[in-house]
Amino acid sequence: MGLLAIGPLPTDADAIAAARDAARLDHNAVPFATLARQLGAGPTRDATVQLVGNLLLLVPLGVYGPALFSVLRSAPAILVTAGAVSAAIELGQLALSGLYGFPIRIADIDDVILNTAGALLGYLAWRLWTAISTPGSGQVARSPR
Repeated sequence: MGLLAIGPLPTDADAIAAARDAARLDHNAVPFATLARQLGAGPTRDATVQLVGNLLLLVPLGVYGPALFSVLRSAPAILVTAGAVSAAIELGQLALSGLYGFPIRIADIDDVILNTAGALLGYLAWRLWTAISTPGSGQVARSPR
């Protein structure tokens, strides 16, 4: 997950200079500001990839978290965990930008919102899956052999 949010990074001087010249956006701490800008500009390929990618990033946490760890078997637990994981990714991007001296990766609160919403969608999918499985066993119903 983190590699998708952090890499690839420029390593040589020319690549770093090119990335610095290409940096157009700055970090965002205002909830829904980036989403409003992206949605207000109309559907573009880049905005769609960004929105869908951020929404899907933590879906696996919402599905596998409660399946593997009983402490994550509630919506509040998933929301807190996903928010913390997503915030850690964004803080890593912010720290990385500090090391480079410019926003090489954009830290954005809207990414945290979308990542957390995606984890909640994964959690709801897990709840649906467990609801249609054998009651009380946590196992998928199997047909007799």
